[in-house]
Amino acid sequence: MNHHNGRIGELLDRVMANQGFSFFLSMLSHNDSHIKTLALHKKDLLEAEGQYLLPALPFTGDYIGRKYRPVEQTKLLEFLVLKEADSGRSKSLMSMFGLEKDEYQEDLLDLIAYFAIRWARSSSDIVDLMTSSEFSFALMKERLGSIRESLQLDRLFGADEESLDALDAVAQEKVEKVASELETLLSSGLSFLKSLSEILPNLFLVVHMAALAWHKHILEVSDVSYDDYLALLNDLYRCKLIENQSAVMWCNNCGLDTPSYTEIHGRVAPDSLKKTRCVKCGRPLSFSCVYDLGELLSEVILSDDGFLFVYFAWLLETQEIPFSCNVYGAKYESDFLVGSTLVECKVLRKRTVEDSGALREETSKALNQILDHIEDLSEKGIQVTKAVLLWNLDVDTSDLTSRLSEKYSTLFQEYRLVIFGPSDMDTLVSELKSSRLKGWC
Repeated sequence: MNHHNGRIGELLDRVMANQGFSFFLSMLSHNDSHIKTLALHKKDLLEAEGQYLLPALPFTGDYIGRKYRPVEQTKLLEFLVLKEADSGRSKSLMSMFGLEKDEYQEDLLDLIAYFAIRWARSSSDIVDLMTSSEFSFALMKERLGSIRESLQLDRLFGADEESLDALDAVAQEKVEKVASELETLLSSGLSFLKSLSEILPNLFLVVHMAALAWHKHILEVSDVSYDDYLALLNDLYRCKLIENQSAVMWCNNCGLDTPSYTEIHGRVAPDSLKKTRCVKCGRPLSFSCVYDLGELLSEVILSDDGFLFVYFAWLLETQEIPFSCNVYGAKYESDFLVGSTLVECKVLRKRTVEDSGALREETSKALNQILDHIEDLSEKGIQVTKAVLLWNLDVDTSDLTSRLSEKYSTLFQEYRLVIFGPSDMDTLVSELKSSRLKGWC
């Protein structure tokens, strides 16, 4: 019987219960490029331009030479971003509400502080939580339940006279002053709705600017083709694991004369983006689309152990191979125990592969950790007869293991250590299943 322990055990149970996710994973044994991409370190996969992590995947396209490729940095899109962020659209929220005067800004800040304190005082439970040394998010939800009910927002925000009378005189005066300014603006009707759209620039255009380099980066670090990456997005989309959050399209031909773009709203499949043409010249449109990761896929990829760990656990489960994950010894937590075989997972950054010295150092650290874990499990009476290092790198390890074989002779000889990459996972699982049948693990 399998023991789905800890964080990975919980994720695995949810993945097994998700029909779309399970169906997607069942396709991976026939598609090495999918595994290579998703097994990337989360920062390699989701870090846009090395600046920030976004739980999303970019997809861009320029039709050049009768085929699509990632969009290069384009002057047209730069122009559109600047156009959206021009002086007419960069007015502050205060300004758009007619509150640009210092006195009104101060009034609004006063009211924010005043109401925040009233919220806190509206419930004895909140007061107790504020002074509790054990305060945490879980404790807050346990004590308060529905935040709306606990904070009595309806009463605090009520527009009836009784609610207003409950405020002290100074606060009433400030509320009436700010409300008066807003009433003047609201009385202008539809013009107010138009002004709302100009409060902030279209932030997604800035995200699309980052997506241009981001898409190209993913292809480089995963070493997959444009079409392979598109196939991955299509499979994720069909299994309802991703959904587009923003898509823009433009014509590089006509856009030189009158720069413009089109936004797409609602669900759109990745391969559908390649089917659109300019209504003026009929040429294929360039596009940029950002696909949001579904909640479960996001949790799997952003987890400390990453996609590789969960996928390996899923393979063991579906092949009915008994295993335990997140196994605690006397001091450490080991990743997997399959019978008497210890499997440790490592997800390394792509840059490690490009530096032979760094790769050797990281491998040495991993082997030291495996030795520590074997000794640690032994202290709890758990015997290990074989060791495996499963990592996210598809590289030739013969030279690497040769250099480290003497230093880690115990591992290579006594525990028959083998290193597996993403494309070898089916082989690893088959060996584990065969060993189990023969009573070797």
